Amino acid sequence: MLIQDLWRTGCEWDELIDDESYTKWRQWTEMLPEIERVRVPRSYFGTVHSDDYGQIQLHVFCDAGENAYGCAGYLRIVVNEEVKCSLVMARSKVAPLKQLTIPRLELQAAVLAARMVKTLQLNHSLEINRVFIWSDSQTVLSWIRSDQRKYKQFVGFRIGEILSLSCLADWRWLPSKLNTADCLTKWGRKPSLESGSPWFNGHDFIHKSPDSWPQQVLPPANTLTEMRATFLFHHIVLTEQFMDVSRVSKWNILVRTVTCLFRFVSNCRRKGRGQPIESLKPTEVQAKRIVTNLSAVRVPIRQAEFKKAEEVLFKMAQSEAFGDEIKTIRRNQESDRSQWITLENSSVLRGMTLLLDDSGVLRLEGRSANAEFLPFDLRFPIILPKANGVTEKLVQYFHERFGHAFRETVKNELKQRFLIPKISSLIAKVEKQCVWCKIHKNRPHTPRMAALPVQRLTPFQRPFTYVGVDYLGPVDVTVGRRTEKRWVVVFTCLVVRAIHLEVAHNLTGQSCVMAIRRFICRRGPAAEYFSDNGTNLRSASKEMLQQFQEIKDECAEEFTNARTKWHFNPPATPHMGGVWERMVRTVKEVMSVLNDGRRLNDEILLTSLSEAEDMINSRPLTFAPQESYQDL
Repeated sequence: MLIQDLWRTGCEWDELIDDESYTKWRQWTEMLPEIERVRVPRSYFGTVHSDDYGQIQLHVFCDAGENAYGCAGYLRIVVNEEVKCSLVMARSKVAPLKQLTIPRLELQAAVLAARMVKTLQLNHSLEINRVFIWSDSQTVLSWIRSDQRKYKQFVGFRIGEILSLSCLADWRWLPSKLNTADCLTKWGRKPSLESGSPWFNGHDFIHKSPDSWPQQVLPPANTLTEMRATFLFHHIVLTEQFMDVSRVSKWNILVRTVTCLFRFVSNCRRKGRGQPIESLKPTEVQAKRIVTNLSAVRVPIRQAEFKKAEEVLFKMAQSEAFGDEIKTIRRNQESDRSQWITLENSSVLRGMTLLLDDSGVLRLEGRSANAEFLPFDLRFPIILPKANGVTEKLVQYFHERFGHAFRETVKNELKQRFLIPKISSLIAKVEKQCVWCKIHKNRPHTPRMAALPVQRLTPFQRPFTYVGVDYLGPVDVTVGRRTEKRWVVVFTCLVVRAIHLEVAHNLTGQSCVMAIRRFICRRGPAAEYFSDNGTNLRSASKEMLQQFQEIKDECAEEFTNARTKWHFNPPATPHMGGVWERMVRTVKEVMSVLNDGRRLNDEILLTSLSEAEDMINSRPLTFAPQESYQDL
């Protein structure tokens, strides 16, 4: 403590100390002769044999002052109804230079006492039957009996350490005048170093019966000293969600469920006014459960009800993720522009121009606000959070609507109405979780691809200048009471990867020629045609293989001239036709999704092929990121 006081005054090593420090130095040097007379016995309890020890108790006293804190430990035994006590260990520490409150210093002394108990228990061969830790600080005893998470880190961490090293029942309270460790913390009191003094043998009350020990008047728990600060904002309103979105599997079902909830509320009000309720067509199971006949009018769900349900779902998702942002925007709308509050730096919407529409839906205000010829949702897209059940159901709906096929198509359609941060990763996540995609899109590792041919890289040409031709099928269609086979002729543009689908009624060359002529009338003549050499049909019968070869020969003779050229791939080179073979697979995937189990006729087949062609050709030509590449 003397050295610490000199350090505070800034005294250098070659300077004279002040009078106060000199007085303390003389006081300390006068104690040194008394240390020469101190005799520490080899045994704790003199001539008493260890076999005669009764119950061994460990008593540790801790105390703290402004300048230091410390603790002292004593062993207590009863031999022939005589109590013997002996000093075992004592420790003291100087208070830190940074000023601490007395309760904090008392807590430091309590930590030191708990560590001493653990040290004595681990390093003594004597079995200690009972432990008593004495402190004169009611604040520390209240902290130990309280929940440590309610207090500041300084207090909470040390309470946790104390409870991990000792038991709550070991802690006792005693008055300060009975605390032996009090002499460790103050300058003015020097302990008596006589062999029979309380410093070596403990205070007089330890030698008495436990009934005469200090009465335990424990302080109440949860003292307010060093309590962790809690900030309450009266303007924060926690919105309660009225339904669990995770219990609904699809977006359509979710929206319809919400509309039924609002229809129920509306019917309750109509019933109270004596008006007939609006009902939907019941299912067979629901019809059996209807007991009371009410005055009802069958009214299908209206468009306004669907729109209201979607708005409620959007607001529910936005309130969960952007509650602070919405509160800030509403406050800015009510105040002058000079008093507007900016969003926090941690907000994902910081830097965006936000607005709330008449329904309370959060939207993005862009520079195309005055383009009234554009739809309202395109000029002011709805902002939705990425990690939310409502958003995931919405992305899943668009993913299934566009045939589980193209991520860019799904993203392009979503961007027409919504702004979703990092939408690409969300679409990939939904596709990864899609059960249909897991079943139908498992494929082996793709080998390294060869360089593209010249026809794939020719610029400044109209679509379908270079065309790959292949057959798909057969497809069974119903004609009257009989079933006939139809084939699909797939024309693939080798540059832009667009497709054109035609129906061939049979495998004759004339039917193929008619299909190509229809293609030329709609798309224009092609400069070069490419097709395989029939090696993909080796598993078929010889007759079918011959029919396909005749078709290719007739087509080559019909359409090969000065402006048009027909190419056949060499045998055993399926990779050379991969550009149109992949599109054949895409057409199959889309047709499998559009298949609802009904029997096909020629009209349905033509309609399905037109829808498949539209879905495939509507995908974006290139990757169009919503954010910069660094943010993906």
